[in-house]
Amino acid sequence: MKFFVPFANNEQESESVYADIAQSIGVSLKDADNRIYSISYSHNGKNMTAVVGKDCDPYYQETFPEVIAIFKSNPYKIILRERGILSGAPILVNINEVIGVSFFD
Repeated sequence: MKFFVPFANNEQESESVYADIAQSIGVSLKDADNRIYSISYSHNGKNMTAVVGKDCDPYYQETFPEVIAIFKSNPYKIILRERGILSGAPILVNINEVIGVSFFD
């Protein structure tokens, strides 16, 4: 899958938005070189998967559930419109909860 950020109009805007999000949540772009497309993880005994451009697990009961970006950090950070961009904290996934990660091409 080619890298994109939902709602961005083109590749240049995707890159700009991605950099802005990284800065706002305290993640270095150097650490984000391998851009994450999806992450599978275990939360409270339930296996979940977050995919950029798809809705997060219904468990989170989000008004705007679409995953905007996923960043590798400690913990991993799953960004939604109201969790990491407009307000609130990202969904945090501890490294020991991660089952698998796939990257954009």
